[in-house]
Amino acid sequence: RGGKIEYTYKEGTLQKEAVSVGTRAEYSDIQPASFDFRAEAKRLSEILYSLPASPHETLKKHMERRGMTVEGLVAKSGVSVRTIHRLKNEPEYQPNRTHIMAICIGLQLEPELQTDLFQKYGVTFTNSPKDILYEMMFRSMYKQPLSLFNSKLQDFGYPPLSNCADELDE
Repeated sequence: RGGKIEYTYKEGTLQKEAVSVGTRAEYSDIQPASFDFRAEAKRLSEILYSLPASPHETLKKHMERRGMTVEGLVAKSGVSVRTIHRLKNEPEYQPNRTHIMAICIGLQLEPELQTDLFQKYGVTFTNSPKDILYEMMFRSMYKQPLSLFNSKLQDFGYPPLSNCADELDE
């Protein structure tokens, strides 16, 4: 909540000052000054070094780390049970790019962990405005629910990553 003094001009004459009061709330992706970047870098590095080389085992490890069941991931990502089972259990399965993207948001993977999972599943991004938008959103909105991510995509004229009617947001 804040106020600011506003001056108006009428016919070239400065009028009486008025204070306008308003309330505004915004999402801020700026890290607090006390954020320990070194500790966070160490934590993420340890996770990355501990991950298996195969994509399906990496997905299992992320789900385990987050305490996420298949049903929970279905609710958070909008990806079907069948697809998640295939991703976890069929090493040769080549998923749709949007499925992996939705899973990264559903698991709330940090950008460094997203990049690792994208690479392991062969997901690539181009320099197109759409792909750059995706990457920007992944870096800044990874802690947000998929419904908000999808809503932003639709605001920009792009289709949602998946349908997530029953998210289990906390």
